[in-house]
Amino acid sequence: MSDVASLLSEALVHHGKREYSEANRLYTRILQLDPGNVDCWHLLGMICYDSGKLVPAIAMILRAVTLRPNFAEAHNNLGNAYAAARLFPEATASFRAALDLKPDMSEAWYNLGNALRMLGRFEEAMPAYERAITLVPRNAIGCYHLSCCAHAARHFVAAEDAARRGLAIEPDSVLLWLILARALNGQERQVDAGECLEHALRLQPDSIDAMLETASIFEGWRMPDRAAQFYKLVLEREPDNRLALPRYIDMQLSLCDWSGYDEFCAQLIGRIESEMAAGQPVSTDVFNMHALPVDQAFTFRMARHKAARMAADAAPAKARLAFTFSRPKRARIRLGYLLPYTTKQSMPLVLQPVIERHDRERFEVYGYSLMACDGVPFSLAFRKGFDHFTDLVKLDPEVAARRIYDDDIDILIDTTGHTSVNYLEVVALRPAPVQAHYLGYSLTTGSDFVDYLITDRQFIPPEWQRYCTEQLVYLPDSFMATVRAEIAAAPVSRADCDLPEDAFVFANFNHPCKFEPGIFDVWMRILAQVPNAVLWLGHWMHATRETLRREAQSRGIEAQRLVFAKLMDHPQHLARLKLADLALDNRRHGGGVTTVDALWVGLPVLTVAGDSPPARLGATLTSAAGVPELIARDLAEYERRAIAFARGGGELEAIRRRLVQGRLTCPLFDGERYRRHLETAYEMMWEIHCAGAPARRIDVPRLPRPDAA
Repeated sequence: MSDVASLLSEALVHHGKREYSEANRLYTRILQLDPGNVDCWHLLGMICYDSGKLVPAIAMILRAVTLRPNFAEAHNNLGNAYAAARLFPEATASFRAALDLKPDMSEAWYNLGNALRMLGRFEEAMPAYERAITLVPRNAIGCYHLSCCAHAARHFVAAEDAARRGLAIEPDSVLLWLILARALNGQERQVDAGECLEHALRLQPDSIDAMLETASIFEGWRMPDRAAQFYKLVLEREPDNRLALPRYIDMQLSLCDWSGYDEFCAQLIGRIESEMAAGQPVSTDVFNMHALPVDQAFTFRMARHKAARMAADAAPAKARLAFTFSRPKRARIRLGYLLPYTTKQSMPLVLQPVIERHDRERFEVYGYSLMACDGVPFSLAFRKGFDHFTDLVKLDPEVAARRIYDDDIDILIDTTGHTSVNYLEVVALRPAPVQAHYLGYSLTTGSDFVDYLITDRQFIPPEWQRYCTEQLVYLPDSFMATVRAEIAAAPVSRADCDLPEDAFVFANFNHPCKFEPGIFDVWMRILAQVPNAVLWLGHWMHATRETLRREAQSRGIEAQRLVFAKLMDHPQHLARLKLADLALDNRRHGGGVTTVDALWVGLPVLTVAGDSPPARLGATLTSAAGVPELIARDLAEYERRAIAFARGGGELEAIRRRLVQGRLTCPLFDGERYRRHLETAYEMMWEIHCAGAPARRIDVPRLPRPDAA
């Protein structure tokens, strides 16, 4: 054994110098002499780990802990290897095994915190980080991760405390100043958060992280002009920054800053074309393009390109996971809804009654959210509507996919698509045998890993199948879910809303990122032809209001003829909507819930059936509301009819009466029949799968009204 000791001593010297080839040769020689040498198995595993060879690393270190179960350091290193392989549950078990043997191993506590954080188990990760910091008090990076973890769990005061503890150790840490700003912002302490951001930028004026965090916080404060300034600074230093570019575009669109609009669009489209031609990642969100002058073929190619890259990136993990599916005929189909968030926003609002009313004799309903619960009553109630609910917040896609697969989901319904908060990387790992896209994005994902797209014939006509990779599932009326929303009973007057009593009120409450100069030109021409009219818009952001007023003046329209309504609770907003005479839809990116709101209160919405699905949303909604005469064939007809409606004749009032009288019976607001159509679609998808057939187009038969004789 003296030879073994000598060889081991020599191997350790080479190992320390990172001369892995020679160290590996010597360790292998030792194992020929002493096959049970624990240190050699462990150290060989560490060479593989350092070289990125994770499968043999795990096997060798596992051999070491099998031979010597009380080897705490090896358990910790085995956990690191599991974590590097994204096997976080196994990593967590190994770190806990190390801590059972050595409770004061600070490194293992820190590693355990990291693994739990990757699993989204923030409440468990926080005490692990605390223990690591207690054992090694001057641990600024531990304080940083503790603060990040507390912030993810929405414990903003604890996040602030951890960040300040870290800054007491490293007062010049830009990362700690930024996480402190985030924690203070979570407490709505905007002035204090702003001071932290300024301090971080003074410490490191060229910090990309500081600029991005500052821009993000300004965006949250509804200050798109300030946010755009910082996103632009990032792009001046890193033109290909994948976080800054889509956000900068969104801010510019939200500002309605159309100076140099044509040049801006041409440069953006040219950049995307170059990226796709070179096989590079496309740095712009597909969703950003919907209001811009591009055709359906272009956005389809963008979606296809993005989805293909996701599939290629997911291929190694998909091979590791090796999910397999049977075709069981069980009593209830398991539906899994993949959601971006559960906050009180348009998509969860309309989805809530669908989830709550799913037939529980036929379906078991799971929900997955990519963002944490904000703790408000709506989010809590929305989540309670599911039979099971899981947060996938900040989870590695592989971990998230494994969790969905372990739930044995039959049909995974993605509602995120190519939006800013999406988890298509999870869908690409194919955690369910049938996968569909529905509602949130409502367009093709361009992928081979989504089988179905739930839509309607008005929104995506059959001849547009060539622009969709999924098989189309046609609901009989509109694909849009709606709610019969509460309308405040308290009376509201035009004077309460700063509207002239004798004016004809045109309205558009869409987010201004859906506006573009072409439709604004039309609106201003309409105002020019109807001198007593005003255009009533949502007051989303102060800077946008001023920009739109300048744009109006440049077209010869007085600034005061644009009236901006303050944000208010939904029931009060619906009550005031009835004060308008006619809503004007957008051109390229039509209104969704804003149009539904108008139709629900009896406000007619004039729209155009455009040449892409986003430009046809108004058409599908007005058709389902029973007023297809509000669909213009083109912009010229749209302009003529808006002017004619404003000049009177009684037609508009007759449409308003029909909307009010028919809203409880028209397909758009018949939530019960809509749910039954959707459930029929799910059953038809599942029957096709269980028959072993490939996905195919589905036409859901129109069902009678539930109360029909």
